[in-house]
Amino acid sequence: MKDKGLNKYFLIIFSITLIVLLGISSILTVKVKDVDLNEIMSNIESNCDFSKLNLGSSKDLKRTYGINPDDIEDFRIYTPISNMNADELLLIRVKNADDTEAIEKKIEEITEKQGNSFKDYAPDQYALIESKLLYSKGKYFILFVGKDVENASKAFKQCFR
Repeated sequence: MKDKGLNKYFLIIFSITLIVLLGISSILTVKVKDVDLNEIMSNIESNCDFSKLNLGSSKDLKRTYGINPDDIEDFRIYTPISNMNADELLLIRVKNADDTEAIEKKIEEITEKQGNSFKDYAPDQYALIESKLLYSKGKYFILFVGKDVENASKAFKQCFR
């Protein structure tokens, strides 16, 4: 008889704990707004200088970052007009938000190598790489190297408000 009372008490405590945990997890889970890359690009373009950039292609994405366009949902890439410039923009929307961390790590390694190549002969370009914007939000990822890093950051983040 005493065991039935303990089982009932345990079941009530367990149920309350489960409800509380589910409630907390739904509060803590933040859904990132679904934004079209064209909208993000438009916002960034209107706030940043693109005079040193050319619109790139899927070949540039693969060659520069080793990212297969079929593995991501959408992207925009702008490459420097000269190999003496470090300016660039890479905007990616991945298929799965869990993939952004791996992409961010890969791109961090690549930009570090690029920085090392500019370090001795173009310190101004090296400084741009060192102050780059490397940021992800949900399924979205941005790399921006250029003088307008703060403007690019604000423009990108503004799209998710």
